[in-house]
Amino acid sequence: MNKKQTAIVFGITMAYSRFECFNLLNEFKTVIWLDVDILIQKDITGLMDYSETGLGILPGDLLKHNLIEPIEGYAMNKLGYWTGTIIFTEQIKDYEKMTEWCYEKLQEYASKLYLPDQAIINILIMAFNIDVMEIDKDIYCAHPIAPNVKDAIIVHSYRPKKFWDCWKFKEWDSNNKKWIKMGGTPYKGKRCNFIYRWIEKYYPGAPDPIRKPRKFVKFILQMTFNNPYKNFNEIK
Repeated sequence: MNKKQTAIVFGITMAYSRFECFNLLNEFKTVIWLDVDILIQKDITGLMDYSETGLGILPGDLLKHNLIEPIEGYAMNKLGYWTGTIIFTEQIKDYEKMTEWCYEKLQEYASKLYLPDQAIINILIMAFNIDVMEIDKDIYCAHPIAPNVKDAIIVHSYRPKKFWDCWKFKEWDSNNKKWIKMGGTPYKGKRCNFIYRWIEKYYPGAPDPIRKPRKFVKFILQMTFNNPYKNFNEIK
């Protein structure tokens, strides 16, 4: 599956519903968006500390990494944001215009988007010159195998492997069993094995060693001898 196909598949999900958070500010003073692939371990009221400017969001990587091709008029090499956790408040200027703007740009730039919802939120921040507060990733976006995971408030299984198909995570498993007893649908898809979990733990983001062996070897060599990441949570 190439990037364009990935974008299409991603686009059929509920990911775009985060655009509706701007409309919800017509009814509520503050709206919090959390992705579905998370586990809340502790009290999240501390997120309100990131709402002073009107928008609190996780720091991410370059805008261009959310795109298939550049979009004219936006800074492609500017550090952008991850949209797994966002705080919206009524302090955002012109928030009542933003939901419609997001859908319009989604349609306009559809062929250029790799991570559509995240890309649109990033260019919106630039277009409306929104002052943001950066949420602490180590506390509010720790990966299940990050060193700090026990101390994190929110654990986020970003990247393809999730709690339900790969990570052995006691609290999530316990909650999932309760969900199934309540009538929830159990996951019946393919689960990753020990080898994949080991690769993801020590070489996160590596290509599939079976489907893409050459790229996998190249990735391992690059990460081993020239690792650009100083912090686990910088990798997504």
